[in-house]
Amino acid sequence: MDNSKKGNFPLQEEEIAQLSKQFTGVWMVGLLKNDPAVALAKVKIPVLAINGKNDVQVISSINLLTIENSLKKAGNKNVTIKEYDNFNHLFQESKNGLPNEYSEIKQTFSPEVLEDVKSWILEVTGN
Repeated sequence: MDNSKKGNFPLQEEEIAQLSKQFTGVWMVGLLKNDPAVALAKVKIPVLAINGKNDVQVISSINLLTIENSLKKAGNKNVTIKEYDNFNHLFQESKNGLPNEYSEIKQTFSPEVLEDVKSWILEVTGN
């Protein structure tokens, strides 16, 4: 494709139209309008909140801080927050975290994260 005629924008008009439909659809609009802090403020049970720093779909620092603050507001003191360096949205060890990298990574889910989740469950349940 000759990008010089399109201002170096790599998407075709049809692709832009499809993306526009996806981002303005009922599901996506509902997702974007949702404020999880409202629901989190009601949670009284133990919580493990984890994110990868390379996650480009959910900004880990903002997400984890919001979760922590919302749970504290509810008086929930049994909260564990962990941010993993070099992990993407799928908890795969990644270079840049971009979705096009997902299928290139052999690892389906980090054994480190899986072990942490297992240990947290065992600790919380007293096993």
